[in-house]
Amino acid sequence: MKSPPSPLRRLLISVLGPPAVAYVSSRFPLGRERAARLGMAYAFARGLDFRKRLRFGALAEGNTRNLLDTHLFLFGEWEPHISDWMASRLAPGDVFIDVGANLGYYTLLASRRVGPSGKVIAVEASPSIGRHLRRNVEINSGANVVIHNVAASDRPEVLRLFKGPPGNPAETTTAAAAGFELECEVPAVRLDSVISPDDFRRARILKLDIEGAEHSALRGLTGLLGTTHPDLEILAEANVRPRGEGASRASDLITLLAAFGFHPYEVENPYTLAPYVSRRPKARPRRVRTGLEERCDLVFSRRDVEEL
Repeated sequence: MKSPPSPLRRLLISVLGPPAVAYVSSRFPLGRERAARLGMAYAFARGLDFRKRLRFGALAEGNTRNLLDTHLFLFGEWEPHISDWMASRLAPGDVFIDVGANLGYYTLLASRRVGPSGKVIAVEASPSIGRHLRRNVEINSGANVVIHNVAASDRPEVLRLFKGPPGNPAETTTAAAAGFELECEVPAVRLDSVISPDDFRRARILKLDIEGAEHSALRGLTGLLGTTHPDLEILAEANVRPRGEGASRASDLITLLAAFGFHPYEVENPYTLAPYVSRRPKARPRRVRTGLEERCDLVFSRRDVEEL
């Protein structure tokens, strides 16, 4: 059995917080990930309310009892490989569509990148998460952000929404098979009813992370997918064997988007702390040629290359 952390380590993390983690990471390279895990554990246990300036300059508020917020508190970023790719794609004047905006991390990143001449459309089904999203947009004076507090589907309907587990509300889902507590019923709409044809033609990235409902959401856009800018790229979380009847499979997304000329690429997104403390260049999305991992993040692009 591993011995508990020493009093000195507990003091460094609980009192000094992120600066202590940064110091250990810079002085002792082999201990970077271990120091980060220590910081995550203590920050999560303490449940700290915070306001943090993120790596790309925006402010975010949160509490470290939330897994995503704990990453923002300690590292100032979330999903480093995806964040780096997204920042490299967006430019002033672009439109970014964030379906499953959660607390607004990617919404804020895009808002900074596209600037006053661009636009961010954020779609979030959960009323409770939506309030946190609105707060993060407000403290950044996000005048270029439009928020829709609805679920995305292939038809207008009312869906039951199940709250993600304590510490990870990002898993909030409309899939009853997840076994989560019912949060509420929410209106669901086709995305082409809240995104104008002009905005969709200007869209540079469409991001979908809605816990198994990605395929249904895309079916609600099929009337617009043939009218998009040639450079549109689609980022979607996918599962090879999803939980619950009707949940999106990676193969479903690949088949649907292939009909519109999109090729699949996988972006590295390990569920470890290594990318947060590594000094290696961030990985680029690579063309899907063989089998996929159980859970993966896919980028769909009309570019026919090996690496984006």
